[in-house]
Amino acid sequence: MLSSMTDALMCEYEGFDTAQDMWIALKDKFGGTSTTKLRRLTIKFDTYRKRQNHDMRQHLREMSNMIRELKSAGHTLTDEQQIQAVIRSLPNSWENMKINMTHNDNIKTFDDISRHVELEDERLEAAKASGQLYMAESSKRKTKGFKRKGKNGNFQKGNSQKGKWKGPTENFKKSETKFQKRGKSAGFKKDKAKLKCYNCGKQGHFARECTEPKKTQEPQTM
Repeated sequence: MLSSMTDALMCEYEGFDTAQDMWIALKDKFGGTSTTKLRRLTIKFDTYRKRQNHDMRQHLREMSNMIRELKSAGHTLTDEQQIQAVIRSLPNSWENMKINMTHNDNIKTFDDISRHVELEDERLEAAKASGQLYMAESSKRKTKGFKRKGKNGNFQKGNSQKGKWKGPTENFKKSETKFQKRGKSAGFKKDKAKLKCYNCGKQGHFARECTEPKKTQEPQTM
């Protein structure tokens, strides 16, 4: 009998003194219905929670297998017991959905609760994907905005003096210098309009710019 077992089972059952004792233990665990087996299956089913490494379909398949095992052991669960077990097995992040399903009169069988759970799981996955896409697009837009701002603000990458940000002080000085030059030029023109030509006596130009015949100075007599 031991030769037909796996290594794990052989280590577990090789300590029995007789083949009859071994057979009783095997029958109690794998065959027939016993109080111990039924209790073990019931506790496993009642305390089962979704595993993190299982998706929702795997989780529901595992619960369906346990329901069949209990039925084979002589304990058939009612539809309500199956529904409550599925709701109870869901993670804490599903708390609101668990409340909604508890008060949903349209959920009457294991298939009904499974369908609701799978649909909600698909909705959550879609929302999660959309949120990740939105975050990626927002980050991309921020990066582009930073590059454009740097270009307009004379802040560019590179080691050349031309590409470096010169700062507001130097830019202000340049603007101030241009303004002063324009101011001096305008002031000069304004002052020139008041000048009086010594040659013709008219205003608006210098004597050297006068188009009238040059006046000769008469010699002074004693």
